[in-house]
Amino acid sequence: MKPKVQMSATTIQGAKEAPQPQYFLNSTSMSLLEAFSDEPSRAILNSAISRCKSIEELAHENNIPVSTAYRRVHHLVDRGLLLVERIVITQEGKRYSLVRSTFEGARIEVQQSGVQVTCSPNRGVTDIAFRIWQLNNRDLEMTSMV
Repeated sequence: MKPKVQMSATTIQGAKEAPQPQYFLNSTSMSLLEAFSDEPSRAILNSAISRCKSIEELAHENNIPVSTAYRRVHHLVDRGLLLVERIVITQEGKRYSLVRSTFEGARIEVQQSGVQVTCSPNRGVTDIAFRIWQLNNRDLEMTSMV
């Protein structure tokens, strides 16, 4: 009769003196692992890498109910995995956000010593952030000259 083997974060039942794994994950890495374990979140993140998109567009592209897409997008924005790149106001006065992934890719390695998550920042998002920073600094320089 084979022993039951159940995996957990700390021990493996049925093994003698299982090593204690060490996890060196920051909150962003944990959020990324959580997002990749959820199919709608993973699809949204992948769809929003190349350009910013509306929530309705993300829902339609990935066959996700719009209400689910709204919940997931707000959660991913709160976690810093999506960024609101622009807010659009229609002629009717309605507004909606265009979001984009804050990273281009991620690599997750599981080893005996623990889990390591490596992310590549989304160049499009970093370029936008840098341009905003430049504009703000230029405005500060102009006001300090007066």
